[in-house]
Amino acid sequence: MRSEALDISIVNRGGALRISLGGPFHDEQVTGFKEKICGLIDDGNHHIVIDMENVTLMGDSVALMFLSLVNIIQGKKGDIKFIFRNDVVSKSLAAYRNIFNIYPDDLALKTGGFFGILKYRRRILARKTGIRLSKPIALVLLFTLAGWFISLF
Repeated sequence: MRSEALDISIVNRGGALRISLGGPFHDEQVTGFKEKICGLIDDGNHHIVIDMENVTLMGDSVALMFLSLVNIIQGKKGDIKFIFRNDVVSKSLAAYRNIFNIYPDDLALKTGGFFGILKYRRRILARKTGIRLSKPIALVLLFTLAGWFISLF
């Protein structure tokens, strides 16, 4: 067993359980970590955010463990979101990048990315003006106005 330890802090924030990891994440730590997370999921925590920005090393079986955790929590109508930008974690989870919900930082997580910002702006404008357009109608209106604007020149 290696002497380095994985630093884990767990905070319940805003209805989601936030788990911050730091240090090396070796293969020997996978079973214990998975048991703890499964226990938290069984206790009713169905929205989990895992911050792995400070992870310095990841074993080969860590990605497979996270994949099985995603399957477990999705079966209970929950979700796991990951926050990281570092290269070690990116390389380790590269094969499963389209399966995991990955965000670069807290701000992107809160806004939900680019499409989340658009949805938020749409809701705010709909509340202020009272006008709600469906996507097809908005596109037709956009092309009509763009064609009219181009025909002016």
